[in-house]
Amino acid sequence: MEVATGIHLLQQSESDKSTELFSAHSSLQMSIRLRQDGISFLMVSTSERKILYFKNYFVENSPLKFKLLEKILVTEQPTLLYADSIKWSYYSENFTIIPEELYNPALKEQYFEHTVETGDDELIGDVYSGVVKAHFLFAIHLELHQLIIRYSPTRFKLSNVLIADKIMRIQEVSGQGVYIDLTKNGFFILIGNKGKLQLYNYFPAETPEDLIYHVLFSMEQFYLNAEKVPVYISGCITEGDENHSILKKFIKNCNFSGLLKGVELHPLAGDKSIHHFFYTQVLDLF
Repeated sequence: MEVATGIHLLQQSESDKSTELFSAHSSLQMSIRLRQDGISFLMVSTSERKILYFKNYFVENSPLKFKLLEKILVTEQPTLLYADSIKWSYYSENFTIIPEELYNPALKEQYFEHTVETGDDELIGDVYSGVVKAHFLFAIHLELHQLIIRYSPTRFKLSNVLIADKIMRIQEVSGQGVYIDLTKNGFFILIGNKGKLQLYNYFPAETPEDLIYHVLFSMEQFYLNAEKVPVYISGCITEGDENHSILKKFIKNCNFSGLLKGVELHPLAGDKSIHHFFYTQVLDLF
């Protein structure tokens, strides 16, 4: 019985094909993304702007969770050896944002405790975004933090900040929009207008009805017309599933996030239609 299930969203190459694939490309960068619901690995050639490899695992919450994550890292080790560099990042569901002008580092814990629930086994981190001009305070489980330190020779990044920065820069040109990234048990929502962050939050969602309720409620707070404003989706969602169907039903201009300009999927990487699943991880690398 498998307790950590490997969801191969893209076709996994056999070891000899992987060796040939990685050896034929240069400037290989690996992204290792840790989330509340699992871990994923993405290998790209930055010089050729190609995605070569992706593998995702969902890991349920249990007393064995961190040992399972470590086992997965060991399993993926042969692939990691091909990378010229590895970027570690953590996608936190428990976070809050404090504008730069209001931030006092001495009050970090107080800011967090008044906005987000946290436990005794969690650490509070602080990352500044020069694009958003705000501090992102986030919680990470102590054991997960220790796991990252044990395997990562460099400091890990907070994915929430990287994603907000990239999306805000895109919206400087494209104007107002809504971005939704679904996880296994909820979703992140980001609303921006011409490079200005208006909302960035995480909502748990057990049903498609939970999803559409929180999305429409968030849009309503900023007077966004679901018939007009573009909404981009990525993450744990596929075309025609229950979440996609309910979003399309209530939001007219709802589309999957496209790959970045000039970035391609190598034929061995698998089905191009699933690129939106690792869209935010691609943002980390390009």
